[in-house]
Amino acid sequence: MDLRVFYWCIFMNSIIFQEKEVTSAGKILNEGGILVFPTETVWGIGVRHDNEKSYERLIDIKRRSPDKPISLMAKDVESAIKLIKPNSKAIAFMRHFLPGPLTVLVQGRNSLPYWNHLGTGVIGIRVPDSLFVQQLLSNVDVPCLVTSANIAGEKTATSFQEAYESFFGKADAFVQGECGSSLASTIVDLSHESIQLIREGALSFSKLKKYYEEKCI
Repeated sequence: MDLRVFYWCIFMNSIIFQEKEVTSAGKILNEGGILVFPTETVWGIGVRHDNEKSYERLIDIKRRSPDKPISLMAKDVESAIKLIKPNSKAIAFMRHFLPGPLTVLVQGRNSLPYWNHLGTGVIGIRVPDSLFVQQLLSNVDVPCLVTSANIAGEKTATSFQEAYESFFGKADAFVQGECGSSLASTIVDLSHESIQLIREGALSFSKLKKYYEEKCI
């Protein structure tokens, strides 16, 4: 075991990794820790999706409303598809636009833990277009619940310093680096027949809507 991971397990102090230390950063998540890291959009903070205690800690330190689900982040598109109920239109859409700065709301598999959807049956799915994040998730046994690295209601972190100041002494570890954009991901809802915009971010909704209505049959 990496010595810093070992000492974190004993003392629960925040530690800082470089992006090249992706294996050690992944161990923090696998051990049930909370990790802050850069994505291709804004800074993210996440935990394993199957660890309820880690999820509850994340909700607590972010001061996030417990009735707002957190999106799942998968290492690749095929891993993301395994999390959702069969939906040919949504799958065709995901395969075209992911990886990328997009979160898709879809009906999740019944086997997913309650805290992944909070009783709605609907989950958010994201596949990052970042080699570092893909490698990070490949070092974790399962997909992760990842949200923006900011205290609820405050400005979304777009730099390491902002993310560190928000979660120093609260998150278990940080990965030092740079995010790819100041815009969060676009969020669309595909859990019904039509595509619906939840939040416009790095991707244009008009482009997404056109493809869904014309190509996803």
